[in-house]
Amino acid sequence: MQVYLQSNTEILKERDEKLQETKQSTHFEKLSEDIQTKVISEKYKPSETGETKGANIENLFDGLSEGLRKKMTKKLCKELLRKVEEFQNWNDASLDDLCAYLKPVFFSEQTCIIRENDPICKMIFVVQGKLWIYTSDSNEDSTNDSSNTVLDRQRNDPVNEVVFCGEELLNRLQTNPSTSKFPVSKRTIQALTNVDAFVLMAYDLKNIFIKRQCEE
Repeated sequence: MQVYLQSNTEILKERDEKLQETKQSTHFEKLSEDIQTKVISEKYKPSETGETKGANIENLFDGLSEGLRKKMTKKLCKELLRKVEEFQNWNDASLDDLCAYLKPVFFSEQTCIIRENDPICKMIFVVQGKLWIYTSDSNEDSTNDSSNTVLDRQRNDPVNEVVFCGEELLNRLQTNPSTSKFPVSKRTIQALTNVDAFVLMAYDLKNIFIKRQCEE
Protein backbone atom coordinates (compact mmCIF):
# COMPACT_ATOMS: atom_id res chain seq x y z
CA MET A 1 0.00 0.00 0.00
CA GLN A 2 2.86 2.38 0.86
CA VAL A 3 4.47 1.68 -2.53
CA TYR A 4 1.16 2.37 -4.30
CA LEU A 5 0.67 5.69 -2.50
CA GLN A 6 4.21 6.73 -3.29
CA SER A 7 3.71 5.85 -6.97
CA ASN A 8 0.42 7.75 -7.05
CA THR A 9 2.07 10.82 -5.51
CA GLU A 10 4.83 10.72 -8.12
CA ILE A 11 2.30 10.49 -10.94
CA LEU A 12 0.32 13.47 -9.62
CA LYS A 13 3.55 15.44 -9.19
CA GLU A 14 4.58 14.66 -12.77
CA ARG A 15 1.15 15.69 -14.04
CA ASP A 16 1.39 19.03 -12.22
CA GLU A 17 4.89 19.64 -13.62
CA LYS A 18 3.75 18.90 -17.17
CA LEU A 19 0.72 21.13 -16.67
CA GLN A 20 3.00 24.04 -15.73
CA GLU A 21 5.24 23.24 -18.71
CA THR A 22 2.23 23.36 -21.00
CA LYS A 23 0.97 26.66 -19.57
CA GLN A 24 4.37 28.26 -20.17
CA SER A 25 4.73 27.04 -23.77
CA THR A 26 4.51 29.63 -26.53
CA HIS A 27 1.88 27.80 -28.58
CA PHE A 28 -0.37 27.36 -25.52
CA GLU A 29 -0.15 31.07 -24.69
CA LYS A 30 -1.44 31.92 -28.17
CA LEU A 31 -4.73 30.14 -27.47
CA SER A 32 -7.74 31.99 -26.12
CA GLU A 33 -8.57 31.66 -22.41
CA ASP A 34 -11.62 29.56 -23.24
CA ILE A 35 -9.60 27.08 -25.32
CA GLN A 36 -6.82 26.96 -22.69
CA THR A 37 -9.39 26.02 -20.04
CA LYS A 38 -10.82 23.25 -22.23
CA VAL A 39 -7.35 21.86 -23.00
CA ILE A 40 -6.47 21.69 -19.31
CA SER A 41 -9.84 20.11 -18.50
CA GLU A 42 -9.48 17.37 -21.13
CA LYS A 43 -5.76 16.72 -20.87
CA TYR A 44 -5.00 17.06 -17.19
CA LYS A 45 -7.92 15.39 -15.43
CA PRO A 46 -6.94 14.01 -12.01
CA SER A 47 -5.73 10.46 -12.55
CA GLU A 48 -3.92 7.82 -10.52
CA THR A 49 -2.43 6.07 -13.53
CA GLY A 50 -1.16 6.83 -16.98
CA GLU A 51 1.74 8.80 -18.43
CA THR A 52 1.65 12.56 -18.85
CA LYS A 53 3.56 13.73 -21.90
CA GLY A 54 5.52 16.94 -22.38
CA ALA A 55 4.33 20.17 -23.91
CA ASN A 56 5.52 19.95 -27.51
CA ILE A 57 2.75 20.63 -29.99
CA GLU A 58 2.13 16.99 -30.94
CA ASN A 59 1.70 16.01 -27.30
CA LEU A 60 -0.48 19.06 -26.63
CA PHE A 61 -2.97 17.88 -29.28
CA ASP A 62 -2.74 14.19 -28.42
CA GLY A 63 -5.85 12.78 -26.77
CA LEU A 64 -8.03 15.87 -27.20
CA SER A 65 -11.50 15.77 -28.73
CA GLU A 66 -11.76 16.46 -32.47
CA GLY A 67 -13.75 19.64 -31.92
CA LEU A 68 -11.17 21.11 -29.57
CA ARG A 69 -8.32 20.13 -31.90
CA LYS A 70 -10.04 22.03 -34.73
CA LYS A 71 -10.49 25.15 -32.60
CA MET A 72 -6.84 25.07 -31.56
CA THR A 73 -5.64 24.62 -35.15
CA LYS A 74 -7.68 27.60 -36.34
CA LYS A 75 -6.40 29.77 -33.50
CA LEU A 76 -2.75 28.87 -34.07
CA CYS A 77 -2.71 28.71 -37.87
CA LYS A 78 -5.07 31.25 -39.44
CA GLU A 79 -2.65 34.16 -39.16
CA LEU A 80 0.18 31.96 -40.43
CA LEU A 81 -1.88 31.02 -43.49
CA ARG A 82 -2.64 34.68 -44.20
CA LYS A 83 1.10 35.29 -44.62
CA VAL A 84 1.00 33.10 -47.73
CA GLU A 85 0.21 35.27 -50.76
CA GLU A 86 -2.15 32.72 -52.33
CA PHE A 87 -4.23 32.46 -49.15
CA GLN A 88 -4.51 36.20 -48.47
CA ASN A 89 -7.59 36.52 -50.68
CA TRP A 90 -9.36 33.50 -49.21
CA ASN A 91 -12.34 34.21 -46.97
CA ASP A 92 -12.62 32.94 -43.39
CA ALA A 93 -14.72 29.92 -44.37
CA SER A 94 -12.11 28.81 -46.93
CA LEU A 95 -9.30 29.27 -44.41
CA ASP A 96 -11.28 27.25 -41.85
CA ASP A 97 -11.59 24.43 -44.41
CA LEU A 98 -7.86 24.63 -45.04
CA CYS A 99 -7.09 24.46 -41.31
CA ALA A 100 -8.93 21.13 -41.16
CA TYR A 101 -6.12 19.58 -43.22
CA LEU A 102 -3.26 20.87 -41.08
CA LYS A 103 -1.56 18.44 -38.70
CA PRO A 104 0.60 19.37 -35.68
CA VAL A 105 4.14 18.04 -35.86
CA PHE A 106 7.24 18.24 -33.69
CA PHE A 107 10.74 18.14 -35.18
CA SER A 108 13.55 17.51 -32.71
CA GLU A 109 16.80 19.43 -33.02
CA GLN A 110 18.90 18.48 -36.09
CA THR A 111 16.06 16.57 -37.78
CA CYS A 112 16.32 16.81 -41.58
CA ILE A 113 12.85 17.81 -42.80
CA ILE A 114 13.36 18.28 -46.56
CA ARG A 115 16.55 17.36 -48.43
CA GLU A 116 17.97 19.26 -51.37
CA ASN A 117 17.01 17.56 -54.68
CA ASP A 118 14.17 15.56 -53.08
CA PRO A 119 10.52 16.07 -54.14
CA ILE A 120 8.63 18.56 -51.96
CA CYS A 121 5.67 16.64 -50.53
CA LYS A 122 4.50 19.07 -47.83
CA MET A 123 4.27 22.67 -46.68
CA ILE A 124 5.49 23.54 -43.18
CA PHE A 125 4.13 26.35 -41.00
CA VAL A 126 6.38 27.15 -38.02
CA VAL A 127 4.74 28.00 -34.70
CA GLN A 128 7.89 27.95 -32.58
CA GLY A 129 11.57 27.16 -33.14
CA LYS A 130 14.28 27.71 -35.73
CA LEU A 131 14.87 26.09 -39.11
CA TRP A 132 18.25 25.97 -40.81
CA ILE A 133 17.68 26.42 -44.54
CA TYR A 134 20.74 25.85 -46.71
CA THR A 135 21.95 24.67 -50.11
CA SER A 136 25.16 23.12 -51.42
CA ASP A 137 26.15 26.75 -52.11
CA SER A 138 27.18 28.06 -48.66
CA ASN A 139 26.37 31.64 -49.68
CA GLU A 140 22.67 30.82 -49.53
CA ASP A 141 22.54 29.47 -45.97
CA SER A 142 19.77 30.98 -43.86
CA THR A 143 18.00 30.58 -40.55
CA ASN A 144 14.25 30.78 -39.98
CA ASP A 145 12.90 31.40 -36.48
CA SER A 146 9.57 32.07 -34.82
CA SER A 147 10.24 35.81 -34.92
CA ASN A 148 9.61 35.48 -38.67
CA THR A 149 13.07 36.69 -39.71
CA VAL A 150 15.40 34.86 -42.08
CA LEU A 151 19.07 35.66 -41.58
CA ASP A 152 21.87 35.25 -44.09
CA ARG A 153 24.46 33.32 -42.09
CA GLN A 154 27.32 35.00 -43.95
CA ARG A 155 26.23 38.63 -43.41
CA ASN A 156 23.88 38.15 -40.44
CA ASP A 157 21.49 40.66 -42.06
CA PRO A 158 17.70 40.35 -42.35
CA VAL A 159 16.73 39.11 -45.83
CA ASN A 160 12.96 38.62 -45.77
CA GLU A 161 10.13 37.31 -43.62
CA VAL A 162 9.30 33.59 -43.74
CA VAL A 163 7.15 31.57 -41.36
CA PHE A 164 6.48 28.77 -43.81
CA CYS A 165 8.32 26.70 -46.40
CA GLY A 166 7.27 24.49 -49.29
CA GLU A 167 5.82 27.32 -51.36
CA GLU A 168 7.17 25.62 -54.51
CA LEU A 169 4.60 22.87 -53.97
CA LEU A 170 1.84 25.44 -53.56
CA ASN A 171 2.81 27.18 -56.81
CA ARG A 172 2.85 23.90 -58.72
CA LEU A 173 -0.52 22.65 -57.47
CA GLN A 174 -2.14 26.05 -57.77
CA THR A 175 -1.64 25.98 -61.56
CA ASN A 176 -2.04 22.22 -62.03
CA PRO A 177 -3.75 20.51 -59.08
CA SER A 178 -4.12 17.18 -60.90
CA THR A 179 -0.37 16.78 -61.47
CA SER A 180 1.47 13.87 -59.90
CA LYS A 181 4.86 15.49 -60.46
CA PHE A 182 6.02 17.49 -57.47
CA PRO A 183 8.72 20.19 -57.57
CA VAL A 184 12.23 19.31 -56.45
CA SER A 185 13.64 21.19 -53.48
CA LYS A 186 16.60 23.46 -54.17
CA ARG A 187 17.34 23.66 -50.44
CA THR A 188 17.81 21.42 -47.44
CA ILE A 189 15.60 22.32 -44.48
CA GLN A 190 16.71 21.12 -41.07
CA ALA A 191 15.51 21.75 -37.53
CA LEU A 192 18.17 23.96 -35.96
CA THR A 193 16.33 23.76 -32.61
CA ASN A 194 13.28 21.83 -31.48
CA VAL A 195 10.48 22.99 -33.79
CA ASP A 196 6.72 23.05 -33.26
CA ALA A 197 4.90 23.33 -36.57
CA PHE A 198 1.91 22.33 -38.68
CA VAL A 199 2.23 20.44 -41.95
CA LEU A 200 0.00 20.46 -45.01
CA MET A 201 0.61 17.34 -47.09
CA ALA A 202 0.71 17.44 -50.89
CA TYR A 203 -2.26 15.11 -51.37
CA ASP A 204 -4.41 17.28 -49.10
CA LEU A 205 -3.35 20.44 -50.93
CA LYS A 206 -4.22 18.75 -54.24
CA ASN A 207 -7.71 17.95 -52.95
CA ILE A 208 -8.19 21.52 -51.76
CA PHE A 209 -7.37 23.04 -55.15
CA ILE A 210 -9.37 20.42 -57.06
CA LYS A 211 -12.37 21.18 -54.83
CA ARG A 212 -11.96 24.92 -55.44
CA GLN A 213 -11.79 24.37 -59.21
CA CYS A 214 -15.05 22.43 -59.09
CA GLU A 215 -16.74 25.22 -57.11
CA GLU A 216 -15.73 27.95 -59.56
